[in-house]
Amino acid sequence: DRNECQEIPNICSHGQCIDTVGSFYCLCHTGFKTNADQTMCL
Repeated sequence: DRNECQEIPNICSHGQCIDTVGSFYCLCHTGFKTNADQTMCL
C-alpha cells in the first residue's frame, strides 16, 4: 500500500491528508468542505 499523503505534497490543500489502506481522505481546515469522495478540500 502506498502512502499518497507522503508521495504527493499538498494532496489535500486547505486540509490534512489522512492515509488509509488503499486510499486516503482529507480533513479540511475551517471554512473548507470536502468533495464527494473526500479527496479534495474546496
